[in-house]
Amino acid sequence: MAFTDWLDGYLARKWKVVSEFGKLWDPIADKILINSIMITLSVFDYLHFGITIVFVIRDILIDGLRMLALHYHVVVAANKYGKLKTIFQMIAICFSLFLFGMKSSAAVTPNSQIWYWFAQMLLYWIALFFAILSLAIYYFKIMTVVKIEHTLRGVKIPSKVKPS
Repeated sequence: MAFTDWLDGYLARKWKVVSEFGKLWDPIADKILINSIMITLSVFDYLHFGITIVFVIRDILIDGLRMLALHYHVVVAANKYGKLKTIFQMIAICFSLFLFGMKSSAAVTPNSQIWYWFAQMLLYWIALFFAILSLAIYYFKIMTVVKIEHTLRGVKIPSKVKPS
């Protein structure tokens, strides 16, 4: 899945057929696929739901920010930290699926299960780090565009929102 996604993007850039539609919708399709797999892993107890929820909420926030940017006619492409998040997330998912397949194998001893679990969790935590970092970068990039647009239009943006 990761290879075909990379190949699709590579060929689109090489043949110069990158479109605004593809820039917007390709990441959304990827997120639906990846989050569906993570939800399934969580349902079958191969991944803690808390980790899945953080990834799903992050993806919803990123897509909301992208829609906001689109309102201002700005398409924000994936940043390198988002790509690193995806790489580590896909490796972690592959590792989880491997563990799922190996669970009934005699080759997996209780001692090795601990190490497999630790390696799996380390991959997810690295992916979570890049997920939060890339979200922060998206947020600041897009909010900068929004503030510039509002300044050009003469709309004052409150620096602090008062609680209601």
